[in-house]
Amino acid sequence: MSIKMVDMQVLIPKVQEVARTQQIQQQGSNNQQASTANQLAREAEQRQNSVQETPRNEEGKIREREGDQGSKRETDAKKKQRKEESQSDEAGLAKDPRLGKRIDITV
Repeated sequence: MSIKMVDMQVLIPKVQEVARTQQIQQQGSNNQQASTANQLAREAEQRQNSVQETPRNEEGKIREREGDQGSKRETDAKKKQRKEESQSDEAGLAKDPRLGKRIDITV
């Protein structure tokens, strides 16, 4: 398949137009990539410089955990206090071996 002179005269200007179109498309994609990269860099810098807020649902979980630990501490303290009170009550009673073995009920 050979190209004739008349066909060559028509093809040369079209090749130049196609080359220009491809160059414009490539520059457009390069420009778009550069602008996207700049935007991502600005967003990353903004995220780095800004204070991170915790989502509301995570905030509630933290409060629940703190509340659980606080209530455990309270119950441990109450148990310890009750134990100390019972020990002091036992120490104040006479050590009679018959006490606490039988119950007297009168009607």
